[in-house]
Amino acid sequence: MALLAQVSSDAERYFEVHGSYGVPASSCSTDGTVFLEERIKRNLRNAEKNSLAEAQCLSTGSEYAVAILLRSQTAVVCVDSTGSRIQIPQQIKITGPSCETGN
Repeated sequence: MALLAQVSSDAERYFEVHGSYGVPASSCSTDGTVFLEERIKRNLRNAEKNSLAEAQCLSTGSEYAVAILLRSQTAVVCVDSTGSRIQIPQQIKITGPSCETGN
């Protein structure tokens, strides 16, 4: 999903400027996080509209992951601070700031 790829690029720029992804968070709407940077917030909102699902956002400050269920509900698209941009062929809930392990 192109919008999440853009979120990933914008998050890396945010990290370069601020030195972190903000405060630890388990929501896309937590104050003081990368997820509320204007471009990222707008792209997350548009991704949610396109997929008809709510994005999942997790951050430790030094790591982040964002996942969203595809509109087809057959897979989850996930991006994270390691550079992963993957499609996971199942409906999962990420439990940590990584797409690869879910931790």
